Amino acid sequence: MKKNFIKYPIFLAVVGLIVLAFLGTYLVKRTVLTMNKPTENLAGSAVKPNVIIVDICSLRADHLSGNGYARPTTPNLDAFANGAASFDNFWTESGWCLPNFATMLTGTRPEIHHKVFVGNTSPLPQQLTTLAEIFNKNGFKTAGFSGSRYLVSGAYGLERGFETLQDAFKPEDDAMGAASFEENLPEVRTWLSSHKDNPFFLYVTIDDLHSPYSRSDNPKLFDPAYHGILDTVSADIAFSRVYNGENLTIDPKVRSAVVEFKKDPRHLKNLVARYDAALVHVDGLLGKLFDELKKNGLWDKSIIIVTAHQGELFGEHALLGHARGIYEPILHVPFLIHYPGITSSGSHFSQLTERIDIPATILDVMGLLPQYKEQYTGTSLLPILQNPDASWKNYIFASNKPIRPLPLGEGPKIEERAVRNDRYKLIWYGYNSEPYELYDLKNDPEEKNNLVHQLPDVFAELKSQLDAYVGQYAQ
Repeated sequence: MKKNFIKYPIFLAVVGLIVLAFLGTYLVKRTVLTMNKPTENLAGSAVKPNVIIVDICSLRADHLSGNGYARPTTPNLDAFANGAASFDNFWTESGWCLPNFATMLTGTRPEIHHKVFVGNTSPLPQQLTTLAEIFNKNGFKTAGFSGSRYLVSGAYGLERGFETLQDAFKPEDDAMGAASFEENLPEVRTWLSSHKDNPFFLYVTIDDLHSPYSRSDNPKLFDPAYHGILDTVSADIAFSRVYNGENLTIDPKVRSAVVEFKKDPRHLKNLVARYDAALVHVDGLLGKLFDELKKNGLWDKSIIIVTAHQGELFGEHALLGHARGIYEPILHVPFLIHYPGITSSGSHFSQLTERIDIPATILDVMGLLPQYKEQYTGTSLLPILQNPDASWKNYIFASNKPIRPLPLGEGPKIEERAVRNDRYKLIWYGYNSEPYELYDLKNDPEEKNNLVHQLPDVFAELKSQLDAYVGQYAQ
């Protein structure tokens, strides 16, 4: 047999080529399968993922182009959503930045962390352990980059546990409400480049969408023909508060501008157009951040969460901004999570979820939730991420102390609360003579028809849930 093979070298060459071809095909298939294999469930891996939270100020869920909004506002965020899980019935915890920062970083509700009004500069309760402190204790590098006065001022205690903490906010930013993320982006780039080989927790706030929505490459992008009040008067926080009915001591020109603003609907339309132009700018900043993560090889090694502190009101219920009111434009904000090996591309979840669930989920991923469950009382999303049919909670809640409410003054008392189930929402405004408002979010998503008297059984159900919720925290 051997002699015959030796006599026929051509035959041997052909056989060799066939063997090589099969071997090459096998190796190529194996490589492709390995490349396309979903990342291992990082929750059960010995190597834990990085955790990155991107928290955007004033971002309404209904202004994302990927959610059906008419203007092309968010191409980068839409692309992110196509590779992430989206939660379509998500509420933030409160109506403005400070309490929502505190909830994210302590995993507690406003009734526990008490960071509910500007004047509360008492230290964060020592018994509360922040997310950054937990990550720090477990060998992670920790960093925060913000444009908000509340996160890193040191007055509220939310800086605890961050090894690196940078705030771009300066006194001259006061009229804007916040500083631009562009000022932090170079430092974020440097930090990512120098920490890409270490596990880390990164908390980034993007505050460029804060009123008066002037941080934009082209403020007239969506309303180029406009000429009017907003060309000369800034629709800042003070403007919104006067619009909302507060009797502020303020420049008479601003007060008269508010009067003129209310007379002509084109001014409000232009304000929304300016907001959308600023959102295009914010989306561009998101794109730059995403590019940095990919360039440093971090995209598939990280859980990336994108959400918002709160939304924004544009005349709904005669309110502007986010100083008062917990209607859907304030509470219903985006929540998207990119979790390699767990989240399916472009998946949507309809379960009721809330901001307090985010830190609980993060700790669950790290295997640390059981030892912190007494404090981090949100519901981990891992069960429904792994099985969308898993049983889930029936109610979510929100609690708010308006920045400067009417008619009451500053103080720790929460004056706005809300609860919802899969269809109905009950709001309680403690400063109103008729405090309760009930809405059918399925048939009345704009919350125009108060059904308190038409649906007594629904009202009784949700009121009992809200009363029980409040009772948990009674002193």
